[in-house]
Amino acid sequence: MVSLDFAGTIAPKDFIDYFWLTLIPKFYSLKYGVGIEEAYRYVISEYESVSTDDVNWYLPNYWLERFGLIEYRDVMLSMLNDYVTVYSEVPTVLTKLRENGIEIVIVSNTAIEFIDVFFNKYGELRKFFSKVYSCVSHFGIPRKSKEFYLRVIEDLGVKPSNVVHVGDDVVYDFEVPRSLGIKAYLLDRSGKRKSPLTISSLTELLDLVLKK
Repeated sequence: MVSLDFAGTIAPKDFIDYFWLTLIPKFYSLKYGVGIEEAYRYVISEYESVSTDDVNWYLPNYWLERFGLIEYRDVMLSMLNDYVTVYSEVPTVLTKLRENGIEIVIVSNTAIEFIDVFFNKYGELRKFFSKVYSCVSHFGIPRKSKEFYLRVIEDLGVKPSNVVHVGDDVVYDFEVPRSLGIKAYLLDRSGKRKSPLTISSLTELLDLVLKK
């Protein structure tokens, strides 16, 4: 079984940043009649007032309600479509993995709303994933902790040693899953990290998984 992180692994994070840093300040500015710069400063100060250890920090609905913008939720999410992209190798890698009978799941701390936006644009890729797990949306856990991985493994009914995980965060995609016996590899698209346990694209994952 292959487990993939989402943002930075399957899709670039740009469209998520656009939501937080552009759309929310823009809609706040329009609704309350304040300048865009003032709106931006206020929104950022509000983000900074909530700890990243608080799961709400990651949830779009929490912030839309806090800013009084929940009525614009669907419109704002639909506006992300033009900013959603997929890493070029992903379709080929997913196809080859499934052709070889390998189950693929998404294991991420990206809110499910953003993953859904991605699949609304790239619907043809949805069929490759048997399950999608968002630690913040599905389990109320702010990060991909040991607890999260253990709950995912339990739900999948597999042994940690039978899972290969790939993501771009040193701690939560590499160190944490490795500590549980998951065969984790760190994705570094810059190619700066040199290690047998680091890959620079998902294409290299095929060699690791299919070499036998």
